[in-house]
Amino acid sequence: MSDPTFHATGLEKYELLAAEAGNDNPFDTYLIRPESGMGDSSKMPILIPSLESSRIVGCSCESDYKEVVWFNLPEGEPQQCDCGKITKGSKEEPHVVDALDEFRMVGCVCNEHDTNIKWMWLFENKPKRCRCGYWFKLKRHAGPDRYEMPN
Repeated sequence: MSDPTFHATGLEKYELLAAEAGNDNPFDTYLIRPESGMGDSSKMPILIPSLESSRIVGCSCESDYKEVVWFNLPEGEPQQCDCGKITKGSKEEPHVVDALDEFRMVGCVCNEHDTNIKWMWLFENKPKRCRCGYWFKLKRHAGPDRYEMPN
């Protein structure tokens, strides 16, 4: 069977070529992946930005774990997830959401035991507060130029 990159065009080809080059996130859409050693001790916690005094945080615990463990992270002292990772909240910045356009729909799981997601539109240069109190800010970045995409 021939190489799928040979038959792909446009954004699909851009994504496949980026993957071949070692970039598994060419559109900057993944969640934060802490560096090795981060979160292993209270001296090197994973810093979680928030404008409020607490925030709901999701931890996937292991790389092959299919679920997300949600917990409330108050500002101040580091807290430990059930898997052992340590996080710490801060008020310096809102949660930054990457986008290829000046708007994007985002979802917030407001409470630890919620079984639904609160969706809202987020626009560039207009930080928005979810009804639970968490702030989001859109960060626009340039996407690939469609006229310079590989054929």
